[in-house]
Amino acid sequence: MKDVGDFLEVTYTKDHEAALLDHLSFASMKNNSAVNFEADIKEMQPVGDVRFMREGQVGLWKKVLSPEFTKLFKDWTSKYLNEADRQSISC
Repeated sequence: MKDVGDFLEVTYTKDHEAALLDHLSFASMKNNSAVNFEADIKEMQPVGDVRFMREGQVGLWKKVLSPEFTKLFKDWTSKYLNEADRQSISC
């Protein structure tokens, strides 16, 4: 935070720093309706509790997604990222 503040030529007190660190914490972001796109999700009318910011644990997807869905996701991602790479080269 100090490096960013120095770069932006912004100073702040220890209280402001503590408040900002709290505001930027995972727990705070997880409960922020704007970060979780709650209005958009409500329009889609999903089934169950859907959150953009879920647990904050690296690799948790391996416990949540089935191997079949993981393969579908990897195949789809590979296909469309390869297409995006080809398009950016031709631009």
